[in-house]
Amino acid sequence: MVDEGSWYVRIAWPHDGNPIESTNFVIYSDAASVEARNEVATVAEEVWAELVDELAIEPGMLRYPAGRDKIDIYAYHDYDPQDWGGWAYYGGLLVWSPDHDRRQTGNNRLSPVVKHELVHVIQWLITGGESRPVDTWFIEGLPLALADDTVAIRGLDQLDRLTAEYGTTSPISIKSYSQITSPEAGEHFHYPMFHAAVEYLMDDDGQGRSPAVMTHMLIDVAEGASFKAAFEDRMGLGLDDFENEFFSLMGLYLPQYRNPVFAPVPFALLSALVMVLVVGAVAVGHRRWRLAAASGSIDQAGPGRAARIGFYSEITIASAIVIVFFLGVLFALGTEDALYNVGYARLRLFAYSILASYLLGSIVLLLWAVHQWTRHSRSAFLVAPLIIAGTGATILVFITGSAII
Repeated sequence: MVDEGSWYVRIAWPHDGNPIESTNFVIYSDAASVEARNEVATVAEEVWAELVDELAIEPGMLRYPAGRDKIDIYAYHDYDPQDWGGWAYYGGLLVWSPDHDRRQTGNNRLSPVVKHELVHVIQWLITGGESRPVDTWFIEGLPLALADDTVAIRGLDQLDRLTAEYGTTSPISIKSYSQITSPEAGEHFHYPMFHAAVEYLMDDDGQGRSPAVMTHMLIDVAEGASFKAAFEDRMGLGLDDFENEFFSLMGLYLPQYRNPVFAPVPFALLSALVMVLVVGAVAVGHRRWRLAAASGSIDQAGPGRAARIGFYSEITIASAIVIVFFLGVLFALGTEDALYNVGYARLRLFAYSILASYLLGSIVLLLWAVHQWTRHSRSAFLVAPLIIAGTGATILVFITGSAII
């Protein structure tokens, strides 16, 4: 093992002395397979091509560290940092190897993390080092917006939840990392706010500035301009005004609800529809029993009063469980910000598919129970235990599936 590398002053991780090179990168690792290193190189080159195009990078814009003309990537295999997956520095980055035991889920996709970290690397290659005075909100907001690898604020409902929990400190006031009060606040409040700020600057419904404009703003800083002067010149917006009016601007920019299904009126209508479906299924089955009894095709007297009360109680409890569980999970999924990260698309589809299957299966089970009741079968009394078991199984599928995906 070799105790050296461009990252070594920050993370004293040795490499095995067998780096591989691609056009723009040198891939180091402690124990990653050759296939994993090649995958990192392939992903990095693909992302690099995207960023060169998006940011309009031209030859001569990038200032590599002395003696280097490629970016170092350390793909760690035998380490497990708990509070980060990727880490950029001047001229390189650290990221997990694709064959890392703890980084194999869909929520840890390699491409957006590499893209996020490479935006950082490009920022510092343009400015010639990390010491250039660029505000933290922009340093983090640009890669978040370009890589879309964190929870983006898509509606005022989400913004209101964040400010209710964390306060109304303008993200544009965050000039240095020391102002981020905790890792938890950084992840759940500051970073989504930084994302929203830069997304607003680039969106046609906001300031409409292209990523290429962001590149030229960094070039201005590299050439000696202050961040404030470069920002105001390129953005056409006063930095102090952006800080002071941030939430007012977001109020005009963001829709009221990220997902209209979970606005009060649509959700109320959807709730009513689900209740009609569940109660309607029971009512249809009960009507069939009454018609059969009236025609004499079954014993009209049927089970005794105690049995009837018992079954009606069970079918009511089972229906209530279905309605409450379905609507509760539906609302939780709709307001779970993390699910609307681009990287969670598979998990989101899985969750809604399982929930729809639960509703359909429950309605079928309720109809079956009423049918068994019309036949005076004691199996009808299994409806509540079966619904409870099905609900528990659905919860288990959610947990297991989420972990796998």
